[in-house]
Amino acid sequence: MEEEIFNMNQKENLSQRELGLLIALSACILGGAIRLYTAYKAGFPINDGGLFYLMTKAIQQSGYLLPKFVYYNGLEIPFAYPPFGFYFAGITSDVLNIPLIEIFRWLPAVILSSSIYAFYILASRITGSSIQAGVAAIIYSLLPRSITYLIMGGGITRSFGQLFLIITAYNFFMLFSTGKQKYLWYSTLSSTFVCLAHPEATIHSIGIVILFWFFKGRSKKGFLYAVIVATSTFLLTSIWWLPVILRFGTSPFFSAVYTSLHNYLFILYFFIIPFSDEPFLTIIILFAIIGIAVSFSKRDYLLPLFYVLPLMIEPRNAENVNTIPMSMLASVALCQLILPGLSQFEEKKLNIQYKSHFQSKSGNFLLAYLMIAMIVGMLYFSMQLSDTRVTEESMHAFEWVSENTPIDSHFLIVTGNTELFRDWNQEWFPVLTKRISVTTIQGREWLDGHFFSDRVNNLQLLQSCIYNDYPLKCVEAYAKKLASYFDYIYISKAAHNGNNSFASGNELIFELSQDRNRYTLIYKTDSIVIFKKK
Repeated sequence: MEEEIFNMNQKENLSQRELGLLIALSACILGGAIRLYTAYKAGFPINDGGLFYLMTKAIQQSGYLLPKFVYYNGLEIPFAYPPFGFYFAGITSDVLNIPLIEIFRWLPAVILSSSIYAFYILASRITGSSIQAGVAAIIYSLLPRSITYLIMGGGITRSFGQLFLIITAYNFFMLFSTGKQKYLWYSTLSSTFVCLAHPEATIHSIGIVILFWFFKGRSKKGFLYAVIVATSTFLLTSIWWLPVILRFGTSPFFSAVYTSLHNYLFILYFFIIPFSDEPFLTIIILFAIIGIAVSFSKRDYLLPLFYVLPLMIEPRNAENVNTIPMSMLASVALCQLILPGLSQFEEKKLNIQYKSHFQSKSGNFLLAYLMIAMIVGMLYFSMQLSDTRVTEESMHAFEWVSENTPIDSHFLIVTGNTELFRDWNQEWFPVLTKRISVTTIQGREWLDGHFFSDRVNNLQLLQSCIYNDYPLKCVEAYAKKLASYFDYIYISKAAHNGNNSFASGNELIFELSQDRNRYTLIYKTDSIVIFKKK
């Protein structure tokens, strides 16, 4: 009799694992399709990636030796960035004979699709439930923030960083939980890859490892394992960082550190602003907050701490990393509180006993609504995101600039977009025109150090001039403050600003047109105007 019960329990557990896996596979298919569709619809790398494109080109042209510098926008930038994504993109382009620009368009979407299953494996270990992990995977696959910056052209490094961070988190969780030596080597390998892929993902991975050690591996053995992995990773990654330090010292790395934009008041932002990027009802982030309350009630603090940790470590990339605990916490709220509560109400009302919370009609209604809402929201967001790229009209303008202006020309580009890292015109202009943009921030991370945040503030204020009562005077004042000489003013009237609305620039264009003694109109389309400074 006991043997029969044991076998029945085995089948029940297996059935739960199969159900969880089925949900996870559905998440991979659905999430992967949306990610690939986003890349397809864009037709060009989304948002940024211009600097990384030139870095990859530099590696290809050097015969896959690590270059000393990359030349971008008139700057000689130390080639200190972790190079894994560049090597992978370059080799893929050469081997498959695919244009590199297409690799930058498609590869981040492919890597992010594979990240969904890696997330499920991690979630299944942290939550201890295959079904709950499957639900978390569905949520993660339909969470807009899980693709926002990662699927862009710059995702050629960020997507790998996210994937390797998830794999590293899983390996260390297993290492500290089981103590098995095989995870010692797996952790070393994944840690090496995350260090070679993305600097911010590396910093967050270190924080996650410390968090997992505190909860799962706080012993002499766990500490020893962590030291072994850290030492091994340090040695293996020296193939990249040692040549960089021998060439430039540590200054490029310390300069990059100052771009993290640290401000611990941003912790409040995590609980006030819906940074999940959900375009309609902010369902997922609300469920995540409920999941924190559920975890607190059970004295289970791992996921709540995981939720706030990224912002405390490095705010600039924190929102990308936070999608991992956010999705798990939303699943906690749904699977441990909301669905059981609905099922319990229904059982009392109907005087029946459900074998599973998924048998509840009210629960199924809620799940159906949530799925429809999340799918519609994700599709809407992906379509909006795919439009944040260099347009055909901009391409023609860039081509005109490259053919009709001197090679040493300096351009001041005004778009009204104060979100500098989401201004695709600024980053791709130097690549596609081979001219210098004095308003482009990319590349300065490795050069400006303490002055980087000041430059960011001044550039944002310059872009805000488009809304000033006297925009030309304002633009010239901030250009002078930035010590930026320019020959041309390039105005894009249809560029998104930080609120996703449109900046017209008509007042600035009017002032420039009236100031004929100093400016001459040389190019005009419906949304792009270029003036030459006399």
